[in-house]
Amino acid sequence: MRWYLLLFIFGVYNLFFVVDGRTGQLVFVLLAPLFAVQRLGKKELLFATAILAVFLLLYINYSDKSVRIYEGLTETQAYLHHGPEKAPTSMGIRYTFWENSLKLVSEKPWLGHGTGSFGEEYRRLTDTQEAIKNPHNEFLLIAVQFGIFGFVIYSGFLFCQYYCSRTLPDAEKWLAQGLLLTLIVTSLLNSPFLDHAEGHWFAVMIALLFTPNSSLRKHEKQSA
Repeated sequence: MRWYLLLFIFGVYNLFFVVDGRTGQLVFVLLAPLFAVQRLGKKELLFATAILAVFLLLYINYSDKSVRIYEGLTETQAYLHHGPEKAPTSMGIRYTFWENSLKLVSEKPWLGHGTGSFGEEYRRLTDTQEAIKNPHNEFLLIAVQFGIFGFVIYSGFLFCQYYCSRTLPDAEKWLAQGLLLTLIVTSLLNSPFLDHAEGHWFAVMIALLFTPNSSLRKHEKQSA
């Protein structure tokens, strides 16, 4: 238990005080309450919520690393008030990707533009020479290439993970639901299955976590 606690502390320190990625921080902020709801009673849940709130308040107000959060909020406000052409920032560019992706979806909403077509179609729409491979959103990437049909399939893939996780023993169920939440958040802000390392990690973890479910059903059928 002590080793797990030590690894947890190192992981939190790395997320908030070493790396600059905001996606990992958001995943942690959402996973912490999920972990507490899954495992703790009402009093422990209230205590854990208070600790998380105090940590975030101290981090936002006193850590130099929290500047990335303020940058994201400022860039979002700039994009909403002035439009993409006047907001060449990290978040402004991402919002532009999303907006243009929705335009591509509207062109062929049902079956999309085809596998691997995002880069070419994006260049056609925006008349840019830059190699844009993905809109930093898995849902939009799938919708552009496979339309609403593909979007529904991917959403069903996520729902099936939640549905099947409910049949797992508690430890596996909690871990599977945490992985699912991580995948959903990452899919909203990035394209995890397009990235080599992230895509393989999610694929392997999903397979490993749901293997006990398959074994359990097989054992039940044999017993019957």
